[in-house]
Amino acid sequence: MGIEFGSWMSNLAFGLVGCMLLVLLIDGSSREPTLSRLMVPALAFRSVVFLFSAFVVLPYYAGMDAADAVVYHARGVEMLADFETGRLDTQPWALGSSPVIVFTAIIYRFTGPNIHGMFLLSSLMGLAAALWHAKAFLLWQGNGARYAALVLFLPSWAFWTSLYGKDSCVAMGLALAHYGYALCVKRGISRGAWRWVTGVMIVALIRPHVALAWLIATALASVFARNTTRSRSLIDRKSVV
Repeated sequence: MGIEFGSWMSNLAFGLVGCMLLVLLIDGSSREPTLSRLMVPALAFRSVVFLFSAFVVLPYYAGMDAADAVVYHARGVEMLADFETGRLDTQPWALGSSPVIVFTAIIYRFTGPNIHGMFLLSSLMGLAAALWHAKAFLLWQGNGARYAALVLFLPSWAFWTSLYGKDSCVAMGLALAHYGYALCVKRGISRGAWRWVTGVMIVALIRPHVALAWLIATALASVFARNTTRSRSLIDRKSVV
């Protein structure tokens, strides 16, 4: 199966969208010295990952008719046609793949169909996921350079979170929820609530069981953290007495 390249207008549109998202990511990481130092090598690394996944991995699996990204792309093009003709009830809906197809159709409404453009967008989503995980960890522990480097440069993590499809969406949702939760705990609910809710909703639309597991893990972590804090307070009081 051959992979068609998008038109020059579509490539330009995705390039502009990518630049705007990149500016936002750079601006968001500039306040963290650790992330600011790692951004340039991280961008170079993610660029290599994008080229490898979009122009090596995608054609390989498409040739075996086993590329999920091709299905999302084709279904997104179909849904875009339905949007343009006002037929909004022709596409089946289910948690999992359907949100990715809807997301694809909405993006294509403004950029035009372009599967390589979606890989570029997914790569930026994977980079955002790594940055949000690192920022959340830095809120808990100021010296988080090693963890930041791990999530930014671990090859398997970079590859799977950059793939066009459910992987990049779930990774971004989990990271946003993680960062939102850390903000709620460290800087107040008003700072992180919308990030926490948005991240959980993204994951719930695509992988409900993962969202449920994350909520349970977060609740247990909160309970254990409170119990640990109380135990330490009691110990400190006894030592003072």
